[in-house]
Amino acid sequence: MDRLTKFNVRNGIAYVPEFLLLIGGLFCLVGEWLGAATINGIMVFGVLTIVTLLLWQNRYLALAIAVILGAVSVFFTLAIFAEYSEFPPGSSDAWQLLAGMLIFGSLLGISLIMPRKYFR
Repeated sequence: MDRLTKFNVRNGIAYVPEFLLLIGGLFCLVGEWLGAATINGIMVFGVLTIVTLLLWQNRYLALAIAVILGAVSVFFTLAIFAEYSEFPPGSSDAWQLLAGMLIFGSLLGISLIMPRKYFR
């Protein structure tokens, strides 16, 4: 209960990356559940992992999430670069790939920012 009483705006801003990941995971989970009437087990595991991180604030769990998220983001960023070269210049599909680049770039940024507060 002591952790909840020390919560203020400055501490809340430090947890923005975790909350963004949680909101994104819940959005994907609910979207797939409503659209296909199935539940993705990997997304359930991801959401539960982020909730566990927020509750227990384990530094090794934060580091594991950051490393996995960073590696996946770099992999998909490289895949986007490989696919981008196959589209003709000025194609609308190429612009959609660049929008995906923004998503994976932001996930890479989150993976770099998130574990810093646990290792101070």
